[in-house]
This record gives sequence, C-alpha cells and structure tokens, in this order.
Amino acid sequence: MCTEETAVSVPLGAVRMTGQFAEDEPALRAYAEPLLAAMPRRELAPLVGVGGTSSTVAMILEGVAVEAYTPATVHGKKIHLEELRTLRKRLGALSLEERRKVRGMPGARADILPSGVMVMEILMENAHCQWYVHSECDLLWGVLGEHAGNDGWRAVL
Repeated sequence: MCTEETAVSVPLGAVRMTGQFAEDEPALRAYAEPLLAAMPRRELAPLVGVGGTSSTVAMILEGVAVEAYTPATVHGKKIHLEELRTLRKRLGALSLEERRKVRGMPGARADILPSGVMVMEILMENAHCQWYVHSECDLLWGVLGEHAGNDGWRAVL
C-alpha cells in the first residue's frame, strides 16, 4: 500500500528533462542520479512502467503504428534495460524529422522521448532491475484496487 512514508515523487518527467538538459546524458545523469539515490529503498521488483514514455517505447519495440494502437497491443510487454539503451541510442542518432517517422512514435513525443528513456534507464540501474513490465493501466488503477481491499486484482483490457 502506498503511504505518505513510502510514496515518492521526483521531478524527472520527459518534458521537464528535455527542457533542462536536451539530450545531454552526463548532465541529466548528474541531476537524476542523486534524486533517485535518495529514494527510500524497498523491494521494487517487478517495476511497472506507465505513461506516455513507457507506452511509446512499447509501441516502437513492438512495431505498432500509432494509428493501429490499442491498449491491448502493448499492455504487459516486458521491456529490458538493454532494449531501452539501444532504442535511446538509435533515436539519438536520428534527426527530429527522422524520429517522427519511426513506427510507433507519436509525432509530439519525438523530441522528448530520448530524455524520458534516459530517466527510465537511470531508474532501472539505480533499482538494479534489468526489465520492467509496461502497463496501460495508470497508477490510479492500483490505488483504487488497494482502497477496494483487493490485493491480488489484475486489470483486464
């Protein structure tokens, strides 16, 4: 259960990181690593990724065209740290226009995705996790499930 003592929010969103650091990996790491290192330590496995950066990563890795997207096409995808690194490096080598043409890339995310992926990498490294599971159910689903007293529930898409 998420309590005030265990809930942590860190200012590491893809838009914010892109605005502050563009795709400067050393600068982003210098900012993010201390924030993540200060997080309370507890069992983090398995990690679950939610939100636009995670959805976009899953779509690209699965080769799902934006217009063909449905939550079921990427929900539950296991994404490995090495896949993230490879994808970020691949995207970093492309121009913004080339990124927009990558299958699975919503045009509005082309500029912010590399920084968002970099934050995910840093989090996974800090947590010593080699993979995470992407969920199309946001954190509200989990909070509602906890408040309903259903510890073992699973959202079905």
